[in-house]
Amino acid sequence: MSFLSSTFIGTYVVVHIATYVLVVHVLAKGHVKNMHNTALNNKYKPFVRNDTDKWSIIWSMPFYLTFWPRVACGIINTFIASSLTLLFMIGVDIEKPHPDINPIRRALIKFVVGWGCRLHCLLGGLVWYNIEYV
Repeated sequence: MSFLSSTFIGTYVVVHIATYVLVVHVLAKGHVKNMHNTALNNKYKPFVRNDTDKWSIIWSMPFYLTFWPRVACGIINTFIASSLTLLFMIGVDIEKPHPDINPIRRALIKFVVGWGCRLHCLLGGLVWYNIEYV
């Protein structure tokens, strides 16, 4: 089965539309059902979603069509970052309150974990940028 066959593309789209329907109409049912409940909204003000009436299967299409590939990339990223961190920690006594990690290992671990966290943020839709004032 080729990735460009109509069967694969149709299955891909149906699975992702089913994921959207599951997330919005089953898992987020409390948000949608209690959207206009002012007593509940006042009680839990920080957790109120006021955009649930704008959720649409058409406007969300670019995001839910890439949902499962992003989940798979996140799982692979976690596995690689965890494996590399364990590899870098070979020979370090982690039972001590402050284990002695030499600067090269510390830099490697910070690099791997930093990029792993950054990739998770990008897969989740969070982006950031730096502003340099002149």
